[in-house]
Amino acid sequence: MSFRTFDRLLLATSATFLAAKITEQSVKIKEISTHYLNIKRSKVSNASILNNITEDMVNKVIKDVAFHEFQLLAVLDYELTVDLPYPAINLLVNRYGGDPIMRRVANNFANDCFYARLVLWYKPEEIAEACVYLAGQFLNAPVAECQHEELKSSILEVYEGYV
Repeated sequence: MSFRTFDRLLLATSATFLAAKITEQSVKIKEISTHYLNIKRSKVSNASILNNITEDMVNKVIKDVAFHEFQLLAVLDYELTVDLPYPAINLLVNRYGGDPIMRRVANNFANDCFYARLVLWYKPEEIAEACVYLAGQFLNAPVAECQHEELKSSILEVYEGYV
């Protein structure tokens, strides 16, 4: 695959979007796509073509940015497999009697820890232990102490400003 066949500005936009994700910067694809169209408009000699940026134009660029992002990842031979904590949560909850409410609360904690990218930093069993512990605390149910203080704190940080 040759990058010569791709729009350089669109490829740069996609690379910037990918870099923002990697550095955990909050950049919305719609915003970066709109910026792309504004830059494109400033570079075109007949700018009247892009005078009115429409929602359809932005949506097309969003699809193009996503496509180019995957092309970049493919060229880099990037593959990420994440083991999720749900099977380990099920095992731990079953150890404590299999309460479906505890399972649901622990799974909710696991879902919310994706916002903090904890699945990239901790083993699924560690996340499961922390989630079941927090579910036990939330439900006033007896569970074993969790030794992962930093992980528990990181999960609870997701809720700052909501509690």
